[in-house]
This record gives sequence, C-alpha cells and structure tokens, in this order.
Amino acid sequence: MYGIVSNGELVGLCDKVRYVKIKETSGAYIECEKEDAAGISVRGNLFNIDGKEIIKDAPMAIIREMDGFEILFQDSKQIGEQQKQIGDVNDTAITGLMATTDLYEELIDKGVL
Repeated sequence: MYGIVSNGELVGLCDKVRYVKIKETSGAYIECEKEDAAGISVRGNLFNIDGKEIIKDAPMAIIREMDGFEILFQDSKQIGEQQKQIGDVNDTAITGLMATTDLYEELIDKGVL
C-alpha cells in the first residue's frame, strides 16, 4: 500500500501508484510506467514527483510505501509535520484495504472483526 503526501497532507492511499505522462500527439495525461512518468494522478489530481516540476502548476507529492496496519491500528499517524487522526482517513480506503488483503485472521486476533 502507498500513501501519497503533498504539502504535509495525506492526499491518497492506493495499492498501485498511477504514474502519468503527457501523450505527445494530444497533450493529454495518460497512465504509464514509473520510468516514463512525468508525475502521478490521485483522484484525478496531478502531482509532480521526485523533485521534478514537469507538470506546470501541479504540487509536489511524496510516494511512501506503508503497511496497512500502520494506518488501521494506530490512533494517529505523523505525516510530515501534520498529525492525522484515523477519522481523517477515507472509510472507503480502509474498507478496500480490509477486503483486498489476506489479513483476515490477524484482524480477528486484534479484535477488529
């Protein structure tokens, strides 16, 4: 799982980072491999990555690999200088995480399910 952080705010959680590049013939941003990326797309918003400002007027983002339990089983999470409470995390992302991982038994052991 990846956390996407921009300006100290968690802007997205995803299982796969959506890297994008500019299609030369149309100027549209299309999905691509990491090696060819100009930036990333999170919920339709574009972000620059790796300290490069290729996408004009797009904020910078940091891609951080995260453990799902790091998000689910802590009261809060320090991201940059911001402290995020569990209630700030999108419920859909947590539900999706639980449904798409093989952590069912561990969730039962921890008393979540």
